Amino acid sequence: MTLDVRAPRDDGERDALSDLLCVCFNSPADGIAVGMERVGADHQRVLMDGASVLGGLWQLPMGQWFGGRSVPMVGIAAVGVEAAARGTGAGDALMASTVRELHARRVPLSCLYPATVNFYRRAGYELAGSRQRIELPLKGLRVRAAPGATLRPGTATDLPEMERCYARSVGAHAGPLDRRDYCWARVRQPRGETARHWLVHEHGELSGYVTLIQKDSPDDIGYDLQLTDVAATTPGAVTTLLSFLSGQRSLSGRAILFGSDRHPLLLGLPEWLVKVSLDLHWMLRVTHAEQALTARGYAPAVSGELEFELADELIPEHAGPLQLSVREGHATVTREPARSGAGRAPMRLDVRGLAALYSGFLTPPELVRMELLQGSSEQLATLGALFAGGTPWMADMF
Repeated sequence: MTLDVRAPRDDGERDALSDLLCVCFNSPADGIAVGMERVGADHQRVLMDGASVLGGLWQLPMGQWFGGRSVPMVGIAAVGVEAAARGTGAGDALMASTVRELHARRVPLSCLYPATVNFYRRAGYELAGSRQRIELPLKGLRVRAAPGATLRPGTATDLPEMERCYARSVGAHAGPLDRRDYCWARVRQPRGETARHWLVHEHGELSGYVTLIQKDSPDDIGYDLQLTDVAATTPGAVTTLLSFLSGQRSLSGRAILFGSDRHPLLLGLPEWLVKVSLDLHWMLRVTHAEQALTARGYAPAVSGELEFELADELIPEHAGPLQLSVREGHATVTREPARSGAGRAPMRLDVRGLAALYSGFLTPPELVRMELLQGSSEQLATLGALFAGGTPWMADMF
C-alpha cells in the first residue's frame, strides 16, 4: 500500500471524500456538503492509495489567542478513514503528513477536538484546554440593564463591528479562537438555522452582543435559548445582556452556552446560578516552535532565559536545542546551543509537553510527572513564570 496525502485534484476525489465523511460521521450528505463548501477545496486533504480515496480531513486556517496576541493556527476537522483501512496505519500516515506539511509552511500551531486521545498523541498533540457547557436558569435571574446602555437587534451591517467586539472580549483569555469565515458561519447559521443578534451600545460604541437561536425545551413548556456567541467588553454590557436574558424568562426556562466558567457573562451574575459541565477537551500541537514562541505574548513584568532540548519524533528537523529569551512581553528564539553555563544541563521538553505548557493547561511539575519534561527546580520555576496565565478554554466547536 503506497499512501499519499494531498489536496483533491478533481470533483471525483472531492465527492469521494464527501461520501467517506458521511459514512465516518453518520452525517447527512447535505450537512457534509455545506462543510465542504465552507472549507474550500484548497483546505481539503485526501489520503490516496493509488487512485482510491482512503481518508481525508479539513484544514481550517485561523488564529488562537495566547498572551494577548492572536497566534496563527490551523484547526483540523473531519478526520476520517475508510472503515476497511482502519487499524492499518492509514490514519497515522494522514496525520503525520498533515503535521509535516504545517511545519514546512511555518504554521505555529494546530488544534483539534479528539475522538480518541492516544491517536492524536502519536502525532504530537496534547490535551491543552477545555470547552464547557453552561446552563443558566432564567427563572430566578433578576438583573437590571446598565444606565445609559441601549439594546437593539443586530443586522448584517453590524457583523464587522461585532467581529471587532468579539476580539476585544476574548483577546485577554487563553485559548479562544480568532475566527475566520468557517467558524463565524457556524455561530451565525448553526446547522442551517439563522441566529438572531442583540447588540449593546454604551456611549455610542458596541460593548457587547449575544447571538442566539430558540430550541424546544425537553424539560419544560416553552423553549431554551441557545447562545451560539456572546461577547461583553464592559461591566455595563454584562449586566445589560443578563437583563435581556432575564426578560425572556416567561417563555424560556434557561439559556445554554459554551465556553468557560470564567466567561465574562457569568462573572457578572449576582448569584452563582449556573450549572457547568465539561463538554470536551481540545488538543494542541506546536508545529513550528520558533514561530509559536515568538508569536504569542508574555507578561511584560516577567523576563527570563532558558535553554531546552525539544523532542519531536515525527519531525526530526523540528527537534534540537532552543534558546528562549523573554523580555517586555516578547520572546526571541534561536537554534544554537548555549555558549555559556558549561556543566548546566539543558531542560528536555517533549513537543506534547510544549503544547500543554504553551496553552497554560499543565504546569511544569505536572509535565514532569507525565515524563514530558526534565529540568532542575530553578529551570522549572522560570518556565512556570514565563508561561503563567489563565485557564485555557474555547467556546467554538469545529
